[in-house]
Amino acid sequence: MRRPHRNIEIFSMSVLDMFASALGAFIMCSVILFPYYKKDVSQELAETNVELKKQTVKLDIETAASKELKAAIQMQTQKMDELLKINSSLNQCEQGLNKCQADLTKNFLLVQIDWKVKTGVDLHVTDASGNEFFWEKTNRSGRDFPSSQAQLSITTIGDSSGGIQVWVDPQATEGTYKVECVLPDIPDADVPVAVSVFDRLGRKPIVLATLRKNTPRSLIATIQIAGDGTVAVR
Repeated sequence: MRRPHRNIEIFSMSVLDMFASALGAFIMCSVILFPYYKKDVSQELAETNVELKKQTVKLDIETAASKELKAAIQMQTQKMDELLKINSSLNQCEQGLNKCQADLTKNFLLVQIDWKVKTGVDLHVTDASGNEFFWEKTNRSGRDFPSSQAQLSITTIGDSSGGIQVWVDPQATEGTYKVECVLPDIPDADVPVAVSVFDRLGRKPIVLATLRKNTPRSLIATIQIAGDGTVAVR
């Protein structure tokens, strides 16, 4: 029996078609990319380096500006702290000034009466708060008028040479003070009385008064302390 003749083909037409397509695609890509194969990129690299240097310089400038801004902010903060300290000192000074002004309205005040005849005379002083100081309420112990430091401090009555009585307030405040004299016994004649007033500036002019024998109680002086601490005697 005769064996049939067979041709063995390694490459078919489809394989050749595939190779041809691939080769054509490679050739097309090569043609497209060919201008870039030998392109000189040194100029672009130099331009990139120049731009990088510009950006670096710009960054350094911005960094320096940021440091200057931080330094300015720190300086402003220090100035603000100093201003706060100065403001606190001013507040303390203002408080001290207010205290000094308040102290100025308080005045040392001393009232003295003396007479030269043989009789008894009682000094009555009514302060700005309405407290009346006399021989029964001298406030020497501080119990008669606890809110006041004033007192009827000296009472001296002589047998034949008259006497002296003194009222003193180390912190007399603004207001009106009345100085009155009371005759506990009816004398044979009128009683001349001298009133001396002392404040922080010294002695005021002496006020001379006459206690009438038929008038048991007499207002002999009025003292006015103003808001600035000045004292006027009428």
